Amino acid sequence: MIGYGTQKKGDLTAPVSTINTEDMLKRTTATPMEALQGSVPGVQVVASGSPGSSPSVRIRGIGSFNNSNPLYVVDGMFVDDIGFLNPNDIADMSVLKDASGAAIYGVRAANGVVLITTKKGKLNMKTRVTYNGYAGFQVPTNVPKMANGSNLLHMLWTGERLLIQDR
Repeated sequence: MIGYGTQKKGDLTAPVSTINTEDMLKRTTATPMEALQGSVPGVQVVASGSPGSSPSVRIRGIGSFNNSNPLYVVDGMFVDDIGFLNPNDIADMSVLKDASGAAIYGVRAANGVVLITTKKGKLNMKTRVTYNGYAGFQVPTNVPKMANGSNLLHMLWTGERLLIQDR
């Protein structure tokens, strides 16, 4: 899918990359931008490191001085950030890497375009509910026993190791 229609990849002169959504779902990612990382050549995803912030996406480097973010098109609507999307809701994701997307989307597409089509319901299909849950622990497990001040002074003075008791 490109722009307002669909074409075969061999008929295009512009570099278009399609992300395999099945492979994307095999990786544990919280946002679709993280799913782009490492799956499309020429696309760089850099996380700022602060919790809750969305990573920055660069397609073939920094394109302009003011804004180097690509244009995100979700089901035909322009959005600034795709962090609100669940990766499980994405049916198709394509990346237009050069300025040929500007012929369709205008000057906002100068830094590349990320086209996303979400999954839709089908007529006369049974209802299906899918749940994916992930859990983690933030408690240290293998904590070494530490010496207190008097034990450390005794070890330094005598040179012998002490058996440190549990506190």
